[in-house]
Amino acid sequence: MRGRIHVWEGLPDVTRRDLLAIWRDLQDEHGGVTRRVARRYLKSTVEFWYVTDAVSEEAAKLVGKRRHARGRTSTLKKVQWAAKRQALQMTSLDTALSKLKALSAGPAQTLARRRQA
Repeated sequence: MRGRIHVWEGLPDVTRRDLLAIWRDLQDEHGGVTRRVARRYLKSTVEFWYVTDAVSEEAAKLVGKRRHARGRTSTLKKVQWAAKRQALQMTSLDTALSKLKALSAGPAQTLARRRQA
């Protein structure tokens, strides 16, 4: 049974629930993050994932509005800026997930990877 996670206590329930769902998914993905540094990095990665998701959603709304709306639509410049921002966020998230994977690996696994490289 999982214990209560005491992070993001001051946030609205909906936001906190979404963050905790990402937290649990990443915990399961990496076999439980046990090292203290890795847990701190996990918290930052979860928040980064949440922000990236919001940026992606906004970019999709802009593109949809430009393609299908009538009247005032988003300019091409705004759409391109949103797409670039989304791409930068996704690249940064991939980097953060790779680093989390490296941090969550045990010392023996890290040493084995260094020997192979």
